[in-house]
Amino acid sequence: MIKTVKFLKQAKETIEKVNNAVKQYEAVKEINANNEALVDMVRNDLRGILNSPYIHPDEIDAVSNAFNTIIDGSLRNLEFMNQVLSNNFLKLNDAERLAILEGHRDDSKKMLADVTLKNKRYKIIISFREMQDKINNRETNY
Repeated sequence: MIKTVKFLKQAKETIEKVNNAVKQYEAVKEINANNEALVDMVRNDLRGILNSPYIHPDEIDAVSNAFNTIIDGSLRNLEFMNQVLSNNFLKLNDAERLAILEGHRDDSKKMLADVTLKNKRYKIIISFREMQDKINNRETNY
């Protein structure tokens, strides 16, 4: 009976370790996917925004800086995540590592939402200015 209890405890500990490893893997996978989406979104949409004739030259730096700040934060998070995952840098157990990774996963989701919001905001501005330009430069037949 005692051997069975010990065996079950060891099995439970092994399952918990594997479970934490799987959760860490899923968190890392999601963080990487969010960062890839973030970079792709910034690369594609920023080019379109900056090339628009409805973005004024004095706004280009502000738009670029807004997106660059988010990308820099994303890169810092990836660097820190790599340090957390290496066993040599920090003496963390799996639960502590997982808590840090889940925090970074939430941060990556927030950054993705922030870029999406900024993107939408600039596209609305461009759309409004385009409509305004069409109204102001329409031909009148009276």
